[in-house]
Amino acid sequence: MIWMCKKLLFPLVEGSSGNGPSGSEEEASCNTPPSSHFDGYSTCIDYLKFTFPVGFAEDPGFFDDLLNLMRIRFDFANGLRSMHGFSDVMRVAPGTNLMFGGTMTNRKSGESTTMLEMTGEGCRDFEDRYFSPLFMANQSIDRESTIRIAWAKLIELCLRMNGECKRVDLPTDDFSGRITVDEIKKKVARREYSTTLRALEVTDQKKDGLEDVKTIRDSKLSGYSATFGTRKSLQLCIYDKLSERLAKGIDPDVDTWIRYEVRFYHDRASQEIHELLKALKEDNLSGHIVGCLAAIIDFKEPSEMNDHHRSDAKTWSKWFEFMKNGSEASLFANAPRIMTVESNASWLVKEGAKSFVRILASLDGSDIASIGSALVLKALRKLTKADLQYINQYRKKLNYYEFSSLEDLQEYLFDRPDIVFAFEEDLTALLLEKGTKKELIQRRGAKKGRSDEE
Repeated sequence: MIWMCKKLLFPLVEGSSGNGPSGSEEEASCNTPPSSHFDGYSTCIDYLKFTFPVGFAEDPGFFDDLLNLMRIRFDFANGLRSMHGFSDVMRVAPGTNLMFGGTMTNRKSGESTTMLEMTGEGCRDFEDRYFSPLFMANQSIDRESTIRIAWAKLIELCLRMNGECKRVDLPTDDFSGRITVDEIKKKVARREYSTTLRALEVTDQKKDGLEDVKTIRDSKLSGYSATFGTRKSLQLCIYDKLSERLAKGIDPDVDTWIRYEVRFYHDRASQEIHELLKALKEDNLSGHIVGCLAAIIDFKEPSEMNDHHRSDAKTWSKWFEFMKNGSEASLFANAPRIMTVESNASWLVKEGAKSFVRILASLDGSDIASIGSALVLKALRKLTKADLQYINQYRKKLNYYEFSSLEDLQEYLFDRPDIVFAFEEDLTALLLEKGTKKELIQRRGAKKGRSDEE
C-alpha cells in the first residue's frame, strides 16, 4: 500500500511564531546523534561575556581580528532591541551578540564600550563554525583538541584587546545515570552537602531582591533545579537538563542529563578567565572545570552532624566517584550540540551517509527520493527560528534568496519538483509515525474542503 501526502498539509513546527528571547539562548533542534561518550560525562564553556574599551561604531576595524577568528561576517548580522544599556545590539551569529552605542555603558572617562555575548547556543555555534571547515579539508583532525585550541585563541585575543571578562559559565554534564535527579533532590532537601557559597534561605521560586539565596525549583515541565550563590560573584546551578530540553521541544537523544553549572560573574569572572586560559593551553580543561565544581560543593553521606560540622562528614561515595572519573576523563565539548550548515555537512559525511545507505539497502520498495522526502517531512516538525537563521546565513553567503519565515521555507520545500508525497508501507512504518500519517491525510481533506468552497 502507498500512503499519499499532499503539499502544504504538514503542520508547522510548534513555536514557529514570535521573536524568541532577546539576549538569551534562542533554542534550536539538537540534531547530533548519541555517541559512546553519552554514557559518561562532558564539560564545556557555555556562556562568555567580554566588554571592550572601544566602541564598535567609532572603530569597527578594531574588531576585525575578533570577527575573523570567530568566522563571522558582520554583514550577516540582524538587529535586536536594546539591552544591557546598549542602544545597538546585533545578532552576529546564532546565540552571539555584539552590543554597542548609547551613553549608559560608557566608562567614567567617557570612552565608549562594546560587549561580546556568547550564550550556550553561541558557544556551540562557534565550535562548529570553527571546526567544520577544517574537518571537511582534513577528516582525520581531532574535534576536541581543535575546539580547545579555538577557545584558547579566542580568549587570548579578547584579553589582548584589553577585554574584561564579565561572565563565564563552566558546566559539567552527567549522562551516566549513576546519580539521579531524585538523589540530588533528597541530598539538597536534607542538607547533606557542604558548600563555600552562601545559602541563606530556601524558596520555591526566585523572588526579586533575593539573589544571595539558595533557590530550589521543581516543575513537572522543566524539571528540578537548585541554585546556590549570587550573580554578584559566583553561582552554582544544578538542574535536570534533559527535562529542560524536552520542555522546550528539543530531544537531545540521551536517557539522562544532569548539569552542574558553575557561573563566574564580574571580578570572579575576570580572575577565572586567566585560569581557564591556562587550563586550555595545558590541555587540562575538563580537569579544571570539574575541579571548579568540586571546590564549591561536596555532597555527603547521611550523618547526624549539624550545619557547622557538615564539612567534616564523609563524602557521598557516588559524588566521590563522579569527581574522580570526571577530572580524569577527556570530556571537553562532547555534549549534544546545535549544528550549523557546515557541521551538518561534516556529520553527514562522517556518520549520516552510512545510516542513509543502510536504510536504502534494507527497503527494496523505496528509492533515494522517497527516503529523502520522508526525512524532510519529519524534520519540518522540529525546525525552529534558530534553524531558519542558520539556513539563511548560509544562503546569503551563496547569494541565494533568504526565507522570510518558517512557513516560507515550508512552501519552498513542498514546491520542489523532486519532493515525494507517496511512500511505501515499509518506509512509512520505519520513518513516518502513524500519527503523522493520519494527521497528513486529515489535513489534506480539510485543505481540499476549503479549496472547494473557494
